[in-house]
Amino acid sequence: MKSFNLDTTVTVCGGTPQEPVNVSNSNDTYVVDTLVDLELPNINVTDSDGTITSVPSMENVTCTPSTPTSVRVSNSDDSYDVNTLVDLELPNSNISNSDNSYISLVPATSSLDLPDTVFTDSDGTISNVPATNAITATPQVPQASVNISNSNDSYSVNTLVDLELPNISFTNSDGIVTSVPSMENIVSTACPVKSGIAYNRVVQTGATISYRVGDDAWNAVSNPYSNQPTNPINTAELDTFTTLKQNNAFGTLDRFTDINGLQVYADNYVIDNYTGLGWYRIKRPQTSWNGAIDAALIDTQNGLTGWRVSNVNEILSIANRGNNSPITYFPLNIFGTSFNISTSTTRRANSLHAWYFSLSSGLSSVTAKTSATVIIVRNHF
Repeated sequence: MKSFNLDTTVTVCGGTPQEPVNVSNSNDTYVVDTLVDLELPNINVTDSDGTITSVPSMENVTCTPSTPTSVRVSNSDDSYDVNTLVDLELPNSNISNSDNSYISLVPATSSLDLPDTVFTDSDGTISNVPATNAITATPQVPQASVNISNSNDSYSVNTLVDLELPNISFTNSDGIVTSVPSMENIVSTACPVKSGIAYNRVVQTGATISYRVGDDAWNAVSNPYSNQPTNPINTAELDTFTTLKQNNAFGTLDRFTDINGLQVYADNYVIDNYTGLGWYRIKRPQTSWNGAIDAALIDTQNGLTGWRVSNVNEILSIANRGNNSPITYFPLNIFGTSFNISTSTTRRANSLHAWYFSLSSGLSSVTAKTSATVIIVRNHF
């Protein structure tokens, strides 16, 4: 058998020469011109699982079905996340501002038409501003702050607005506390003027039966101690037996002074700035108990009146128990220590006897009223 090139024209005896026929596949990877029967090459088929098979050109090609691959669709924060093989219908978007005063449900592929912003300027003007436009505000004119305070700065505040002042707690001179509105006038009770000294008055003896004018019980009613001041400058208190804690009426701390506030005692008059009593420091002439009381009632020693015979507690008030002899200290040591001082206090069990005080022993006892040596005293303050 003779071979021919496909491009050669073959003359067949007795016939007309034929034109060659071009045979190719769809993408021209196989092309040939031929005048004779063409034997087509096999087709190499790569299956979906990667297997390569050579298949005769005219046979059907059977492929293994391909397993579809899913696609993951999500947004940036994964709040929407789905795997899909088919067309995906995106959900609507919920659009809102930070305080949820504006909320809108928008389809995923739609445009959002934002509403205008209602803007109130510092001068009170209200404007509608497109949502994407910049807002230009009128600068607010700063106000000068006002400092509100009271005199001692216990209340102090800076303010640009109306200030409601707190009430004032006011303590009156009588101790009553009242809450008073800040802007009202405060009417207070006048505080009493301080004056005088509250003296440590001698305790009453307890004698209630008077046996005569001028005795202990009579003086308690008819010649009592002076009333104490209601608002004293100070109260008489002892630091030592002869020294006060606060100044006396003469401005010194001396318990005992003369009538001039000194310690000269030229007229023998001694003021006790602790009890308020005034003593004449020389004993009176000896006489009977009744005679001594009668003499005291009319006595004008040193030009003074109101003298009386001292009672037993008044004598005890000037007795210094820290001494061997209780009344041997200056300025009362002129009394001496060799006699008993009779008092205006009658013995309750026997009205013929009166109480006396021993200057030597410092003891109190009773004796007959037939004889008495006394010292006189008066209310000085």
